[in-house]
Amino acid sequence: MIPRMPAVPSPEELKRHEPAIEPVATGVARPLWSVMIPTYNGDDYLRVTLRSVLDQDPGPAAMQIEVVDDASTQGDPAAVARGEGGGRVAFHRNPRNLGATETFNVCLRRARGRWVHVLHGDDAVLPGFYAAYRRVIEWHPALIMLIGQVVQIDERGHWIRLLGPSRPDDDPVLSDFTCRQAYLHLGQFAGWVTRRDALEKTGGFSTLFRHAADMDLAFRLGLSGPVGCVARPYALYRVHSKSDTSKLMVSGRNLYERALATRVNLSRVEAGECAEARGRWRTFLAGAADHGARQLDAAGSTEGRLNQAAWAFALEPTRRRAVYLARSWAKHRLRPGDG
Repeated sequence: MIPRMPAVPSPEELKRHEPAIEPVATGVARPLWSVMIPTYNGDDYLRVTLRSVLDQDPGPAAMQIEVVDDASTQGDPAAVARGEGGGRVAFHRNPRNLGATETFNVCLRRARGRWVHVLHGDDAVLPGFYAAYRRVIEWHPALIMLIGQVVQIDERGHWIRLLGPSRPDDDPVLSDFTCRQAYLHLGQFAGWVTRRDALEKTGGFSTLFRHAADMDLAFRLGLSGPVGCVARPYALYRVHSKSDTSKLMVSGRNLYERALATRVNLSRVEAGECAEARGRWRTFLAGAADHGARQLDAAGSTEGRLNQAAWAFALEPTRRRAVYLARSWAKHRLRPGDG
């Protein structure tokens, strides 16, 4: 019942899971932005996402907007793209369901802009997103990635909390990004943009991951160049019962992947580096598991509570966590539920 910590794959195996992102072909028009919107069975949220982008569209010469559908089995995302975009939004459908991580890589390969924004079809941008990010990019042209805080929202769009880093007062460059990103995961998809030529050097999203693919890629990008931060939140990150994140929390897979990504990240830096991350990552993740257990218990998922509690104990065993784990097991046996 107590999960084991994941083993770190060899450098060769890690590399095999990092797909190549080829350069854009010569002669292809290169806008500043590629806003790539992966979606699956989420027409209503997709409409909100598209409207938020189109409301600040600088035009096709400056921005590629494309929906990438992972072979949805419900709704009609192509019709949503046509209806909201009026011909402005391109549409691509995967020939079969590839899963989230492979679909993100399809987005990267199809992007032709100099900067890529992978914006999930259930997230959104706030007014001024692209103008604010462009100002920082022009101020610091050496940046390879730019991130910002995001507002977490629920199924109805209600604001819950802020996630992500605050920008230093005097400089938008995050000097400590790599060691913090190793275990904290500072950015959510909705709030970060990446230079496409940096992706061509680092490779795409690792297929080892489903939940932590963005955490892994952001760390690899941080090793290759400076990362900047905008001054305030410009994006909305939605959490809802049908999202991959919610499903992976019930199974505990989110914590397995976070632990694996953290151990992989720390294996990529010298032994004497990132001492704080090495000393704190288990405590940090155990706290996240404690919170996840309470959250899922409140939602009625005894399975989710049990799996999160088991991970909390595995990461940092204490008497309090042992008692909570035992109670979680008993509750699941007596009143099983999946939320």
